[in-house]
Amino acid sequence: MALLGTAVGSLERARRSYERAARESERALDVYQKAEADFNLSRAEVEKQKMNMKLRSQACEEAKQEYMDQLRKTNEAQRQHYEQRLPHVFKQLQDLDEKRIKNIKNFMLSSVDVERKVFPIIIQCLDGMEHAAKSINEKEDTQLVIERYKSGF
Repeated sequence: MALLGTAVGSLERARRSYERAARESERALDVYQKAEADFNLSRAEVEKQKMNMKLRSQACEEAKQEYMDQLRKTNEAQRQHYEQRLPHVFKQLQDLDEKRIKNIKNFMLSSVDVERKVFPIIIQCLDGMEHAAKSINEKEDTQLVIERYKSGF
């Protein structure tokens, strides 16, 4: 993204430079045309304006060429961003998400395996509790408590 942002910034600067050079070139052309039409100015002054117009026109062409070059570079940076870099980032995100999903799946399978291994032990405990509960004799237990805590009265 930084490369694309840099390219867009450079393009914007080149565009402003070209627009400024084009305005200056147009002004220089207007000044030259007015100077050429003005018979009160010397030939040297007209030639000076003509030279200025040519310099401004050449500067405008150079700025235009720089703008076109920067536009090509920006278009290439944009193409690379949207056709190569961004899909690569999305692919990496997809790979990470798939890895996360796989890890969750493995965790769930491990949990089920642990529960299955513990389940027979739980069944044994429940069977033991059931056996102990069935062996309770309320009459005998009551007599045992009476015998143990009787005070002799």
